[in-house]
Amino acid sequence: MGFVDKDLLIKWAELLAMEESLKITPLNNWKDLELESDCASLINRFNKRNNGLTLLGYLLREIHR
Repeated sequence: MGFVDKDLLIKWAELLAMEESLKITPLNNWKDLELESDCASLINRFNKRNNGLTLLGYLLREIHR
């Protein structure tokens, strides 16, 4: 029997939404994009993305590029 880490699923959903928002920014010729999230741990990881050694940290660095 297994388990589901619901907190991790929420972080991945927020991360994918963030990624999609950043992808459409240049398509709409937007200079700036303001992202909001109620997922504090994801925001903290994004702000400190260079320190992340996990897959989530890697993806945050890739999204930011």
